[in-house]
Amino acid sequence: MKAVIFAGAILAGFAIPQAAEFLWLLKPLLMGLLFYAFLDIHLDRSLFHKQIPLVFAGNVGLSLVLYFAVAPFDRTLALALFSIAFAPTATAAPAIMFFLRGKVEFVIASVVFTNFAAALLLPFVFTGILVPGASISTLSILRDTAIVILVPFVLVQVTKLSLPPVYRFFDKHKEIALWILAAIIFLAVSNAGAFLHKEEGVSFAYVFQIGFACMALCLGLFTLGRRFGGGEFRREVAQSLAHKNTMFMAWFATTYLSPAVAMGPIFYLICDTLYNTWQISRTGEWSSKAAAPRKKPARSRRKTR
Repeated sequence: MKAVIFAGAILAGFAIPQAAEFLWLLKPLLMGLLFYAFLDIHLDRSLFHKQIPLVFAGNVGLSLVLYFAVAPFDRTLALALFSIAFAPTATAAPAIMFFLRGKVEFVIASVVFTNFAAALLLPFVFTGILVPGASISTLSILRDTAIVILVPFVLVQVTKLSLPPVYRFFDKHKEIALWILAAIIFLAVSNAGAFLHKEEGVSFAYVFQIGFACMALCLGLFTLGRRFGGGEFRREVAQSLAHKNTMFMAWFATTYLSPAVAMGPIFYLICDTLYNTWQISRTGEWSSKAAAPRKKPARSRRKTR
């Protein structure tokens, strides 16, 4: 059922690019989705695990390696890959981890750390390595990230402590989060479709090249994250490393680089949406199999003489 809903949201987004005009709804929808993701959070030391700074270090290191490796051949593609690899953990990643039944607290910490760290470091990388002399303001990015993360988190804690009946109501109706996530996917894909409709002068072959590179990078990042996560945090590190805040980097590329570079994060959004959709659908299958009662082997009755 989940896979059908998400696939429908993706197809509808491509079919209705005009819905990109309602992209302003993305932030409140994300906050509502994170509210449900935060319902089961309990603060402890695992919120700041030692592997989280390594996730950000991986983002920075891999983005620079990709840029310097590809730039001599195709600078636009190199900048697109840099924009994807450098991107911090998506603010929707904790919600995905909620559906994957993993440690949401780990991914929350990654969202906070990587988004703030990326917003602070990106101007220096951009002006010192990519385009010397350029500038970017981080205050609005820091403010928006803090609002998206902190407001639903604080609301959950206040509701849990002061309004137990309200908390129990939302906890009982977590299926609403599924439809909120579908709405977010629909708006994000619709925005990608609108961008591609407006962009002119880009050949189909070049678009396919960027899309294929994004797909390969997406699969590579999820695989790399699972390997570095070890046995305890396989899903959490994979989600923190591979589920990217592509909307931030698409805005950055459109504003300071070029619309062609912005196609990279947009294509990547589609790839990780499809991958996470598959993961969530598989989680439902695994959980139903695990919950199914095992049949006891029939005992043969011996005939007594």
